[in-house]
Formats: sequence, structure tokens, C-alpha cells
Amino acid sequence: MKKVLIAIGALVLVLVVGGLFLPNKYTASATYEFKHSKERLHGLIGNLETWREWGPWMEDDPGMKIELIGPSGVGAKQIWTSRKAGNGSLTFTKWDPESGITYDLEFDGWPRATAGFEYQDIEGGVRVHWSMDGKVAVPVIGGYLALFFKKMISSSFEQGLKNIDNVLSKNENNN
Repeated sequence: MKKVLIAIGALVLVLVVGGLFLPNKYTASATYEFKHSKERLHGLIGNLETWREWGPWMEDDPGMKIELIGPSGVGAKQIWTSRKAGNGSLTFTKWDPESGITYDLEFDGWPRATAGFEYQDIEGGVRVHWSMDGKVAVPVIGGYLALFFKKMISSSFEQGLKNIDNVLSKNENNN
């Protein structure tokens, strides 16, 4: 029994010390190649009114309440309240139909993160890279949470990019 307690204590010590040295910053990202025009992509991505159509978090919480402030472009803001996703906001800080958008993302109780969509012309379409840089300001377990956030957010971004493709393809087929 004593050996088991020593082993458990050693494991806890290793996890705590390891957590102190893990980086608490993360970068999550996903990339997708679209066969749609940059104009159509930006029309969906650069307009906060359309995010409800493709945002992966909307599938998780259809009851999310969203308020939009301002017209599309720099300064456009989305504020949400959600029992599942938490409360927060995003504000466009860069809005360029040719190169993409950047936005600040704030969740209640967490440090601000920076995210964005980068457009790159490729043969037959556009490559879109969606990324987010953030920090987890929680002592000891922040590094572990950063690893978890990177995986979870990247997966959500992959789903969101697929949703964008589906929305654009559906709209194309309906015209």
C-alpha cells in the first residue's frame, strides 16, 4: 500500500511540475481549399450576419443568442450568450476582401485571443487558412489546457470550413 501511495504522489508531482513548464500559449488552425471565388467566400466569412449559417458552434448550441453591432468591416462586432459555449464577443480588426479578416475574440474570464481567415489564390479556387492564437492563464494546468484547446479548436475550425463549402455549394446549386 505504501508503494502505491508513493507512486501516486510521484505521478502527481510529475504532472504538477510538468504543467509548470508546458507553454500556456496555443495556436489552433485548419486549412481548406475551395472551388469558389474569393468574392463569394468573403461574402460569407466577412459578414457576421451569415456566421449562424456555417459556424460550428451553432450546431453545439442552437439556442445561442447573438447580437450584431455595426455594419460589415473593421469594427463589426458579434456578442453572444450561450449556456454551452459561454459568453463572449468577437470584433473584426482587419477586413480585406483580397487577403482575409482578423478578429479579436473574448470569452468571459479568459484572455483575449486573436483569430482570422487568410485567403490565398490557388489554381481553380482559394485556399483559406483559419487560425487562432491564444493564452490560457490558469496556473499549473494552463499548459495542459492549451494542448486541449489547440486540438478542440482546430477540429471546430475544420468543421466550420467544411460548413462554409457546403453553404456555398448549396447556394450555387439553388441558383
